[in-house]
Amino acid sequence: MNISIELIIFSPITIFFISLTFGYLLYRLGGRAAPKLKDVGYKLKTYTGGEELPLKIHKPSFHFFHLALLFTVLHVAAIYLTTVVVGITSIFAIIYLIFMFISIIVLMKR
Repeated sequence: MNISIELIIFSPITIFFISLTFGYLLYRLGGRAAPKLKDVGYKLKTYTGGEELPLKIHKPSFHFFHLALLFTVLHVAAIYLTTVVVGITSIFAIIYLIFMFISIIVLMKR
């Protein structure tokens, strides 16, 4: 088996770990260069234009999650359709589109 050094150095996994290491070192360097945080007055409070925030309990809403899932389904369907080869796999593409259409209807009902 003849594996060249270029294949090892420029493989996606090696580039990923090199980038991850570089990002972490840059993060640590930035932490050392930043001034130390001091809790003085309202420095750590949320900025509200000088007003005190009222305590409210917010109930989470998952409507955005359904919208994000809908767009994910549509994008996956678009990618699949652009890569399908004309021929016998077109039948599978049509079946896949039917299931995608059903999932879009279900997501729109919620």
